[in-house]
Amino acid sequence: MEEKRSYCKDCNSAICYTCFITEHPGHTLQNGEDVEPDLKMIREQLEERVRAEIARYQSMVESLKNDTLTLNQQYAVECEKVDQRIKVMCQIIKDAGKKIKMKIKDSNLEHKKVTIKKIKAVEQQTRQIMEIDKQIGERATRNQLEEMWKTTQNLIQDNSFTDLTVPDYFCPQFQDGVTDEVELSKQIGQIHNMGDSRCI
Repeated sequence: MEEKRSYCKDCNSAICYTCFITEHPGHTLQNGEDVEPDLKMIREQLEERVRAEIARYQSMVESLKNDTLTLNQQYAVECEKVDQRIKVMCQIIKDAGKKIKMKIKDSNLEHKKVTIKKIKAVEQQTRQIMEIDKQIGERATRNQLEEMWKTTQNLIQDNSFTDLTVPDYFCPQFQDGVTDEVELSKQIGQIHNMGDSRCI
């Protein structure tokens, strides 16, 4: 194979003389040694351009990595905001639950007060009746018993004599509320700036 000592300027390629005659008719032929300085300069320019492109792409990769890191940090911050909001809402719900429980307990306390008052009154009434019973046992004459009968009737009809009716009482019952997920989501918060990702 013949050594490529010539250079076709039209095709920008090194060729041998035979190739020039057979495949490059009418093209400008130069001696390979004469073209070498030009080729060296072109090679250096090309290498410089390629290296600049490599540096540009490497810089772009580094920038994308930094952007990704920054976005990951921002995502973490925003997710933490959601967690904090949910904690606040959970506390609000717990506080609301405490208020409901206090109402139930207060209702129970009110019932206890009424019941204790009724128990004391009934115990007092029982003592009075027991005293009458004792007096009846100690009285022997018919006249005395008739007098005791009248006194007992008056005692029972007296307004100060406590009503023995036990009040109706129903424990307040808790009923589950309806959870509206859409409204609950709105109360947690909303996402803004959900546009397309940045283009580079």
